[in-house]
Formats: sequence, C-alpha cells, structure tokens
Amino acid sequence: MNFSDKSLVVSGCSFSAGGGLDNPDFWETLFPNINKNDYLNEKGYPTEEFYHQIVDKNNYAYFLSEVAGFKEYYNLSEGSAGVYSTIQRLYRFIKENPKKDMFVIYQPPAYNRVETVVNGKFKSVWTLKDNDEKLFDLFYKNFYDDIFYFYKSILEIDNLVQLCKSKNIDYMILDWNGVYDIHSEFFIQKLKEYKEGRNKIYTDHMGWFSNKYEMWSYNLRKMVLDWNPLDIKNFWLKTDVNLKITKNGKIVDHHLSPNGAKKLGKFLLQKIKSNKKNLI
Repeated sequence: MNFSDKSLVVSGCSFSAGGGLDNPDFWETLFPNINKNDYLNEKGYPTEEFYHQIVDKNNYAYFLSEVAGFKEYYNLSEGSAGVYSTIQRLYRFIKENPKKDMFVIYQPPAYNRVETVVNGKFKSVWTLKDNDEKLFDLFYKNFYDDIFYFYKSILEIDNLVQLCKSKNIDYMILDWNGVYDIHSEFFIQKLKEYKEGRNKIYTDHMGWFSNKYEMWSYNLRKMVLDWNPLDIKNFWLKTDVNLKITKNGKIVDHHLSPNGAKKLGKFLLQKIKSNKKNLI
C-alpha cells in the first residue's frame, strides 16, 4: 500500500496522545537536550509550544506516519477521554474533510470511562474522584452498570467501522488492553453477563424494546469479529523498561516513552502490511 497520498488520522486516549511526555518531572530523562524553562509557563505547566514541538513528535502516531511515509498526520487523541468523545472527533474530521484519502486508527479508551459534564466541561466521570469523591461514589454505586457500558462501547465502535466501510476509508481498531479479544476470558465472561441480561438500567423496563429488536439480542462477538481489532496488550505490557517512561532505571509511568512509541510505530506498519484483514 502506498501511503504517500494518504492522511493518517488517529484518535484515542492518553496512550495515543503521548501521555506522560508532558510531565516536567520526567523531562530530564526523556528530553535531556531541551531547556525546561523554554517550555513551562509561569504556573509551571507545559506550554502549547511544548505539545506542538515535543509531544506531537514523540508519540506512535507521528513515528508511524514517518516510517510509513504518510502525506500528513492528525492526532485527535486526548488524555482521560472516553469512547464517545474520541469517536465523535473522528466523525467530525471525516465529515469536514471529505476529499482526504484517510487511514484511520482508532484506539478505544476504557469502556467504563463514562463521560458527562463535570464542572462545566465535558469530561470523564473518573475526574470526579479527584474533585468530589462522594459524587463519584454516588454515580458508580447508583447509576453505573458495567455490562451496559461494555455493550455501548461495542455499538459505538461498530458505528465507526461501518462509517469507514461505507466511505471506503481504510481503518484499524487498536485494542490497547485486549478488551475486545473475543477469545479472552474477560470477553467470554462479559458476553455471558450480557446474555443473562444483568443490566440494572433496562431489565425493569423490557417493554421499551420490541421482541425483535430487544437490547440483549445483539451478536456482540460477530460485531467485534467483523472489526478484526489488533490486540497490542502483549506489546506494551512487555517488561522491557525501554518501552515505558523511566527515571533512574525504574518505570515511573506506564505510558510509552519516545523509544517505545518508535517501536510501536514500526510494529504497526508491519501489521498493516502483513494483515490486510485489518483494512477494508
């Protein structure tokens, strides 16, 4: 496949955005040649310039675009984001750039990272734990249902896959933690729970659904099989400290280091070339 006329478009959470690279405590190890004072504002936070000049050029999306020879690349990822917002960014980009020949990589964040408005901003409910632990506990004890959000994540991702297929857009679903490995014990157990209809939100209101289109009748396994997601859990969970962010020889952050991002970029290119099933 020739990538020279294609635009690489990536969306996901901090694993794709370059999480950890923006922590000034790690810069002496990660970027020994930069002057920290050039990239910190008066409050001690990284400047926008740091993200443009450093983070944007040290994540796997950038390195993949370089080794594959993509015409350009766009990284729409955001740390702490959930499935809904990361897919919506892709929808908007695809809609606003109909003439671009794209290769889309989507890295689903944790399916249980529920997003809502928190303190006036669209954020993950997880952030409530730092701001208001009582509200956090209230939500997850009374309004959260794991099977529902697992089910919902699959439907959201499947909609993205179908959109890419309908527009002849090459795509790859990058399963960071192996959540959508249909042969794993985790997925099999979730499928069992789903079929048993354990969802607390809807089981008391089954009349809302017709028998034909009832919520529990989806074949989730078939849906995920159709995506052919690339499970990279075994790649980034390797004990090789050079893949992670380290300080004094010890792993201090499990996000990828620039070296780990380079290796993942090369790894993904090999998969793209060898496994055509990941592409339409």
